[in-house]
Amino acid sequence: MEQNLGSAKIAVRLLGALKPYWGLALLCLIVYAGSRGLFLFTPWVEGQFLDRVFGEKDADYLFVLVGVWFGIALTTYLTSLGTGYFVSKITGQTRRDMQLNVYQHLRFLPCRFYDNHTTGQIMAYVNTDTASAAEGILASGWIVAGGVEFVITLAVVFWVNPWLGLFSIPFTLAVVYLPILFRRPVQNASKQVLQERESISSRLQEGIAGSREIKSLGHEMRDMGFIGGSLNTLVRAEVRQAVIGGLTALGPLVSWLGNPLFFLIGGKMVIDGDISVGFFWMATRYLNLLTFPLYRCQNEYQKLLQAGEGAKRVFGLLEENPTETQDGITGINLQGQIRFETVTFGYNETEPVLENVTFEVQPGQLVALVGPSGAGKSTLLNLIPRFYGPTQGHIYVDARDISTLNLRALRSQIGTVFQDPYLFSGSIEENIRMGHDTQSA
Repeated sequence: MEQNLGSAKIAVRLLGALKPYWGLALLCLIVYAGSRGLFLFTPWVEGQFLDRVFGEKDADYLFVLVGVWFGIALTTYLTSLGTGYFVSKITGQTRRDMQLNVYQHLRFLPCRFYDNHTTGQIMAYVNTDTASAAEGILASGWIVAGGVEFVITLAVVFWVNPWLGLFSIPFTLAVVYLPILFRRPVQNASKQVLQERESISSRLQEGIAGSREIKSLGHEMRDMGFIGGSLNTLVRAEVRQAVIGGLTALGPLVSWLGNPLFFLIGGKMVIDGDISVGFFWMATRYLNLLTFPLYRCQNEYQKLLQAGEGAKRVFGLLEENPTETQDGITGINLQGQIRFETVTFGYNETEPVLENVTFEVQPGQLVALVGPSGAGKSTLLNLIPRFYGPTQGHIYVDARDISTLNLRALRSQIGTVFQDPYLFSGSIEENIRMGHDTQSA
């Protein structure tokens, strides 16, 4: 059920979840780009401090530069607050939408899906995987923002000095390429972490639900051993994920190696009088600012790879065919005549539980199904409200094939007491009145 998608396709599909909030996301991107664009003036201001104020002793220009600096700092701070607000709001809303979509989809999946998955696995879809997907949405957004910031900064660098821009390109390419080089190991490590978390979730659910049975067998220590072993495995997987992810940090190391070379060339130009100290400082700062969005994109790309495994599982679940549709005849008032005609059913194709079953029950007639455990009594009853569909044959209620009836309409007229009753949180009365809140218990 996990989809085989590349990181680029995952990012595009995750960004598609922002569709209801494109206006807000675009506003956030504009505010962020404006904030970072304004911040790019700071190296120029610093260069002017060195050349005009300290070099030429221009006291009047000092107050101008201080005012400019204060204005940039204040505006950048305010726009940062706005960006943080927009990011939090967009991320929270998209995570909420994704969790609702997953839970809604789960409600219409057939009982066979729940037979093949543990409660812990299903809970991981709703909680862990959707949280990972939401992290992927945030990472994808920051990659887009970092790309915009890099383009703006690169344009400024080329505007300041074209040779400076050309000098920076090899080092920026190294920062971009290394995360791509380690993409597959990061994805595999992230997949293992998610699998271990799902395993722990399943084990915890089973252990808590089966507390009475565990106590009766005296297996408390054995159960704790299982949980402890699973947690140790998870820790090892997370450490491996962190180590492999840290290898992508070689990009900044390669970039930093360019600084001594730039100091050598730039320092010689300052000594020869080709450029001023202020210009050299400004150029150094612009080179550092040029790599900042790349570092951010690099870190967010690593998060996207880690979140991508959870996103794949979410997308795979949403592609699962919801066979429980609400099509069919509504407005029915069933009298209770039931007829099975050569019905065959099995939970798997090779082992039928029921085979060529034919019988008829009249309205008001009391019928008891008798047989040994595993004979198919509960299975037969589960076919009437269409929890499962027969492999062969037909089931009729009031001479109507139940496959033609609306599921909600059919089940609303069938009272069922299951072999293992489940009580929801709340009082017994609330459980009895469930679905009929206006009626008295």
